[in-house]
Amino acid sequence: MNELTVRLLKRLLDAGAVPLSAVKKRSGNDIASLLHSGAVVEERAGGGGRLVMIHREAVEGMLRAARPDWESTGEVPPRAEAVRRFRNAKKATPDSPNFVLLRSCRDSCVWRNGHAEVDVTELTRRTGVAGIAVSPDDDWCTDAPLGMIENKEVFWHCDKLYRNSECGCFMYYAGNVMERVIAWFAKRPRAPRVLFFPDYDPVGLGNYLALKQACSGQVELVVPPDFEQLLKTWGKQDLLGKNTHRLTKILEHGDNEVRRLVELMQEYGCGLEQEILLTLA
Repeated sequence: MNELTVRLLKRLLDAGAVPLSAVKKRSGNDIASLLHSGAVVEERAGGGGRLVMIHREAVEGMLRAARPDWESTGEVPPRAEAVRRFRNAKKATPDSPNFVLLRSCRDSCVWRNGHAEVDVTELTRRTGVAGIAVSPDDDWCTDAPLGMIENKEVFWHCDKLYRNSECGCFMYYAGNVMERVIAWFAKRPRAPRVLFFPDYDPVGLGNYLALKQACSGQVELVVPPDFEQLLKTWGKQDLLGKNTHRLTKILEHGDNEVRRLVELMQEYGCGLEQEILLTLA
């Protein structure tokens, strides 16, 4: 990193913003990586523009890389360090909690973590959704069965589709149950039962088996009673075709219910998306 860029970064840290005219050509690559990561942004200012610092830690990390003796304000978080080392925040090793979204269509559903409480039913009524930050060492749990839903539309309309379910609330897991969320479930029981509502394809069944393996005896797969007819009528070939390679590993688990579903999917050459259930509710 050249001296011009070092001075520019120090100005950013001191003032929080610098005119675009201060960004010389020789600083372009370093500043571009900060822009790409969102650590700084461009804003219009008067007849020109300026660079505004959004994430101080990332700018400090880049400056420390060039000047190890520079005194920073503290330890650089992993995403900031990843910007410095790899020019890519996504290569960071996460140390922050995961955030999960919850909705309830019951009269009462409360999550507790020691003395802290979140009334999911009340927040769903007032704001549409509730959220909690989770990490394996916390004590978040609920007294009611929990439903895990893969797709956003189904999660949003859980009151329509699963209004007669015994679930106190539903958690949205956005297509894949992340390893850190699985570790959170595995650390201690979070609900008396966990009912799993996936897409019925190799990815959805793989998620179910991963969570079931981590939380033995707690997780149950929910399958529509008319699944075969739904698959025959509304099945989608791409769901199976692009994920066929996953089936061998899935069948190795020896889960009889999953095996039955896989055999049906192979027979009809397709999988089934959750969203079709909304049109039939």
